[in-house]
Amino acid sequence: MKKRESKFSNEDSIPLLFQTGYLTIKDVNPIANLYRLGIPNGEVRSALVDQLMPAYTGIKQNEFPLRLARLQEKVRNGDVAGWIEEVKSLISGIPYHLFGSQKSHLAEEEARKHASEVSVAHFERTYHIITHMIFQMLDINAHSEIAVAGGRVDMVIGTFKYLYVVEFKLDGTTAEALSQIDDKGYLLPWHTDHRHLFKIGIVFSSEDCNISAFDYYPKP
Repeated sequence: MKKRESKFSNEDSIPLLFQTGYLTIKDVNPIANLYRLGIPNGEVRSALVDQLMPAYTGIKQNEFPLRLARLQEKVRNGDVAGWIEEVKSLISGIPYHLFGSQKSHLAEEEARKHASEVSVAHFERTYHIITHMIFQMLDINAHSEIAVAGGRVDMVIGTFKYLYVVEFKLDGTTAEALSQIDDKGYLLPWHTDHRHLFKIGIVFSSEDCNISAFDYYPKP
């Protein structure tokens, strides 16, 4: 019987993280054949913070916990602009060549107009995963692709006092992201929540490989 081989690449680290136990299956949608992955426990989360993420972001190992603590404080204090800038700073340290193939593939897909929508969705998901993993390591309640009546919310981040409903766009505009939150009623499930509710639009740039713009309401 021929042994099946697993192939990994820098461009898609999710299979490797799953195979090595850094990610585990948290939920399954058998109808859509979708799997929700998450960090198994606190020990694994610490390993990600101490070992893998410093290697990916280029931040020194002894500095990384301090950076995450600063981000966590801003999330818990309702400093929206502050925590988005911290996430942007963390992403900026990821070596550009890990995104390089994405830009070349994106150009190829754009040349094939019939596949452009699939391409954009794929690369938007990459940035979404990076952001989700950062919040998972903070041990902050963060969930992605939450199904509501109007569609799927990209990410909802919750603390004791604040709730952040986030929509991501790749090479789009913050106005498009915020309009989608309103038009599809993404805030409705949390209107009776006691926490302070923010709607946030974040735009990623395939050229800069980072957050290029953001906007949110209400403003302080």
